[in-house]
Amino acid sequence: MFCVFLIWVKMIEDEESIEEVKESEEELIVEGKTIYEAQQPQNTGPCYLLSVTYSGDRGCALVKLYDPEAKKIYYWYDNSGHKPYFYTDIPIDELRKDSRVIGHKGFDHFERIELYDVLRDRKVIMTKIVTKDPLSVGGARGALRDIIIRNWESKIRYHHCYIYDRQLIPGLAYRIVNGNLVLIKPVLPKEMEDELIKRVLSPEEFEEEYVDALIEWASILSYPIVDIKRIALDIEVLMEIKNTLPDPEEAKLPVIAVSAVGNDGLKVVHVLRRNNISEGDKKDALNGVEVKFYDNERDLLMDVFKIIASYPMVLTFNGDAFDLNYLWHRAIKLGIPKEKIPIILTRDSAMVVPGIHIDLYKFFANRAIKVYAFGNKYKDEDLDSISNALLGKGKVKIDRSVNELSYNELAAYCLHDAELTLELTTFNNNLVIVLMLLLARVSRLPLEDVTRLGVSKWVQSLFYFEHRRRGYLIPNKEEIKNVKGEATTAAVIKGKKYMGAKVIEPIPGVHFNVIVLDFASLYPSILKIWNLSYETIRCPHEECKVKRPIPDTPHWVCTKKRGLTSIIIGVLRDLRVNWYKPKSKDKNLSQDLRFQFNVVQSAMKVILNASYGVFGAEIFELYCPPMAESTTAIGRHYIDNTMKKAEILGLKILYGDTDSLFLYNPPKNQLETLIKWAEEELKSDLDVDKVYRYVSFSNRKKNYFGILEDGSFEVKGLKGKKRDTPDFLKESFKEVINILSQVKTPDDFEHAKQQLWKIIDEQYHMLKGRRIPLDKLAIRAQLGKDPEHYDKTTPQHVKAALMLKKYNVPVKKGMTITFVKVNKGDINVMPVQLARIDEIDIDKYIEHMKTVYEQLLDALGIDFETLLGKRSLEGFIN
Repeated sequence: MFCVFLIWVKMIEDEESIEEVKESEEELIVEGKTIYEAQQPQNTGPCYLLSVTYSGDRGCALVKLYDPEAKKIYYWYDNSGHKPYFYTDIPIDELRKDSRVIGHKGFDHFERIELYDVLRDRKVIMTKIVTKDPLSVGGARGALRDIIIRNWESKIRYHHCYIYDRQLIPGLAYRIVNGNLVLIKPVLPKEMEDELIKRVLSPEEFEEEYVDALIEWASILSYPIVDIKRIALDIEVLMEIKNTLPDPEEAKLPVIAVSAVGNDGLKVVHVLRRNNISEGDKKDALNGVEVKFYDNERDLLMDVFKIIASYPMVLTFNGDAFDLNYLWHRAIKLGIPKEKIPIILTRDSAMVVPGIHIDLYKFFANRAIKVYAFGNKYKDEDLDSISNALLGKGKVKIDRSVNELSYNELAAYCLHDAELTLELTTFNNNLVIVLMLLLARVSRLPLEDVTRLGVSKWVQSLFYFEHRRRGYLIPNKEEIKNVKGEATTAAVIKGKKYMGAKVIEPIPGVHFNVIVLDFASLYPSILKIWNLSYETIRCPHEECKVKRPIPDTPHWVCTKKRGLTSIIIGVLRDLRVNWYKPKSKDKNLSQDLRFQFNVVQSAMKVILNASYGVFGAEIFELYCPPMAESTTAIGRHYIDNTMKKAEILGLKILYGDTDSLFLYNPPKNQLETLIKWAEEELKSDLDVDKVYRYVSFSNRKKNYFGILEDGSFEVKGLKGKKRDTPDFLKESFKEVINILSQVKTPDDFEHAKQQLWKIIDEQYHMLKGRRIPLDKLAIRAQLGKDPEHYDKTTPQHVKAALMLKKYNVPVKKGMTITFVKVNKGDINVMPVQLARIDEIDIDKYIEHMKTVYEQLLDALGIDFETLLGKRSLEGFIN
């Protein structure tokens, strides 16, 4: 068992049984009768809660627990009689007169409930409408929430609702004691509590509620983390057209190979025999691997299903949209009964029984994971790109269709994809699994959901959990808008609802010895210090209007009550900045312990970086523009005041963006004075974030290039790093960056210019001579929806996708379309599969080349056209 901070954490059984639950919306995951039922013991040792779903067969919540000793999943069915429900302010007597309600087949009973209305700071009496099943609340035609329009909390998914009511925390350990689910409580030793409070809190912050929250969160985050027995699957299907995936719903082509690789050592490939396929040479990759051959596809699938059902966790890469989706539909087509298929399909996902299914594609495609957890190491979200970036190796390259591979070649190819998928969860001490479990704990979401949903849903779930715990009525989005109003500042960026962060105009040119000062978790700090929360902003108390106005806005904040957001985000921010992050760099601790601290602070960073922005996003159910607007207004206030102080101290500011200031060659004593001033005056931590050997700014905001002290480079906003840049330009851009990273003095730039000229000139002439292959010219873009649903505009990749459809190639939402720019009458783009090199629009690619290099060279003060020379400029002026 892999444990985080077990050295400090004691687990004590809770004597009391755990309370109840509630949430439901977009879809309902229902587990019905199956031959793959898990055991339902009456008593267990410590088992980790991985998932909560709804059992259609039993008509109650189903909790999935992982036993690390037996390495298997147990089922625990709710025994509290918990039922789905929602609220209305319509009195019970009035509701009894409505035959549509009391006569509804799903209606169970009414309850009179007192809740706290945080928006209006008062207690309210609500009617709780309890139903027999989740679909009677909402999601089905004629559901009760469609009859009782004035309602609250009716859109929360049932399995989430159950978690909130029972106050369950996924990722923590529970026991089944005489048939009851009992939490094994996380408790910190007294010496750790004392050290934590001393290092994290200042004396003025010793309010009981905040200290209690700090200790509770530290206990949860420091709780043991278990390694989970798991298997990675990959399938190969006979192809109609090379390099295209068949439609899973049609599933008309046979599954020709399925590989399974487990972290318990299992390695097996199931291969379907076909006519005229040779066995081929035995591959080194297949040494120690069991290859099973089948004459009957149905038998192959049944053996694969037995493997799926025997593992607590099943991993795939894009299994929701393809692998498991295809297996289910293909099994049905082959006449396999549903109860013998350990896969449950919902609208957008594929679940497994009795264990859980994690689609790594959705996890790694999550922008918060990509940017904050993995530092943008991978640009594209395909298995090859992610594996190359994180593991240093990618997919096996083949120059033929899988249809043409020998059996051994097919087995090795299929096996390698499953090996990569598994290794993405085992590398760096199971980093990804640890990260998933920590995010599940923070968000209070089951593992299947936390790996599929966006960060706004994580934050929303956490806040819903806290509302339920405190007996707060969860407000509707429109209600918040009506009470709090809209934003009042004008947005600078098109599409935004309010004025955002402060961005200071850069001083163009190359600057050596640049220090970047960064406000540690600026927006989370503001939420904490200013008591910002959707309920505290523009509170109903007249006296607060004059006591705590928000700078440069007509808003104010409550001085009577601490806001939920202020407490939760404040505690997480303090723990990350003052505890976990410093501990992750503490050389007195072991390397393993530092690593574990670093994983926790990384998980917290993901949540914290979204904690303010979600309140300004309309998709967020607690959407509150005045709160988001107030946060950025205070942020601008901090930056403005810090700039004024810096200027008084004689420091030269080169550039500023959101929470960072770039200072030119600042004297140490003045730097320290500025940092101390920020701590005393703004109550914020201002730290040295980076030291650049040199930075080069263009006239554009958010567009610069810099070399750090260790020679590593950072690029911000430059076109060569964008995902829609063709590979030939990405590759040459890397060469250019490498040359620039060797520059150490101003004199080095002259030599660098000569090298840059050679690269750009050579690339230009290869382009003109059509010597760059099609795959290097290709541009990749992902379909955000099915191509036929783009009705307002038709982007280039969608045009290419529609062309593929004409050739009966299935294209769907989520697919990456690879296309090139062509000059063929009215046609200006074409899928790379259909294009020829002589059709390429050279002028378009030269324009693209100019855009990429012009941005970079502009940042270096070099004129692109001068660098290229008149001989190469003909393409730009003709």
